[in-house]
Amino acid sequence: MTEYQSSAKSLELLTFTTSAISNGNGYAGGALFQDVANGNTKQLYVDNRGNDSDVVVLTPNVASSGQVYSGAVANPTEDAEGEAATIQTVSTAGNGFAASLKTAGDNETGVLTGGEAYPRQTIGGGSAARGSAVGVGTNAAQIAAIVGPDDLWSVEAQNVSGQTQDISLNLTIAEVDGDIL
Repeated sequence: MTEYQSSAKSLELLTFTTSAISNGNGYAGGALFQDVANGNTKQLYVDNRGNDSDVVVLTPNVASSGQVYSGAVANPTEDAEGEAATIQTVSTAGNGFAASLKTAGDNETGVLTGGEAYPRQTIGGGSAARGSAVGVGTNAAQIAAIVGPDDLWSVEAQNVSGQTQDISLNLTIAEVDGDIL
């Protein structure tokens, strides 16, 4: 695929996403994990099993009060179901999120294993905590992943600060009817 074709496909996907949001299928969700021990990992994942629509994940945001390694995993295995994460519509008339947004990680009920890992990156922190996009640039209009029916996708952060820290994981999501791939 040429750079032009790739750009054209990205624009097409963004058009589907913008349409989905304006039709009541745009959502923001996330979780705040407090007092995360050094070395522990926290995850926020989209569970799209049993849903006929694709879920488009726009640039995820990871923030911490200390240094973390962040990344994402496509199609992990859910060994134990996680707790529901907060999700709300970003559209004026929400239709209800058909997929699920859940939490997992160390000391969480949800357990994910395996899958295809995105490259990890480090995120600084401290009194001026910073956020970072995972696997893509920081442009909020970029697509990070398309989660097809019967798939899972996770964003994660591992505390590597040497002390207890707070971590937040947030996603902007759009559900798109049918297979857009």
